[in-house]
Amino acid sequence: MFKSTSEFFEEVTEGHVNQLDIINYIESITDNHNVDKLNALSLDLDLHIFDLEGFLYNTLTKEEEENMIEEYKKSGKELPYTEVPNHKFLWKKSDGIKDENQPKTIRILNKEEVFYPYELIHIKQLNDHIRELISERTNQEKNPKHNHIFANYGFLLFEHIMENHIEPFDRGWKTKLSFYYWKMLEDNYIHQRPEKFKKWFIEEFQNGNNEVHQIDKMKTLSQVNNYDRLRNYSRALDWFKQQNK
Repeated sequence: MFKSTSEFFEEVTEGHVNQLDIINYIESITDNHNVDKLNALSLDLDLHIFDLEGFLYNTLTKEEEENMIEEYKKSGKELPYTEVPNHKFLWKKSDGIKDENQPKTIRILNKEEVFYPYELIHIKQLNDHIRELISERTNQEKNPKHNHIFANYGFLLFEHIMENHIEPFDRGWKTKLSFYYWKMLEDNYIHQRPEKFKKWFIEEFQNGNNEVHQIDKMKTLSQVNNYDRLRNYSRALDWFKQQNK
């Protein structure tokens, strides 16, 4: 889709990439939102935005800056300022030198709002989206779902299996469910016995479908084991371990 993340950032900045393509591209290059890869992508994007802001500002002449400031004032708005730490104060403080004449913070003009209010809209929205994904993923890792049934973030693996290897309520889905249950129990991703797991599954996945209530006794692993299911489980495990590096 894109030759590099730099090309992706540039296309987003220009507003040439739709939301669906943005979502699909981020999923593909971060292995479905691996948090370390999301953080790396966020860092690259911060550097891209920093360079872009520098480029936009440095293309303005002093006269252009003054004219744009005057136009901003004429619109009836107050000039936007941001308070930032005063590096001179911090430097003296680190040397143990007290200088009462140095303020702790200084005000600087918000150049983006005054000089280039529209050029960064799309790329800043992308930045916000990636940070939200990082926050969501981090919270998932700190607070694993359904840990009364699953262990070692097993629900993430089970959810992936449900989405990719079990077609709920189609022919044979109960047999597949039994297979994946026993394999995950065997590998310590589920820590509850069949009856409690079945009760949880009914409560979680029924969604008005009465067939869920028809889950009978779970078949044994030897009854449901076959090559295709083993292969699919192995692929699911590979995906899961990539997410938890």
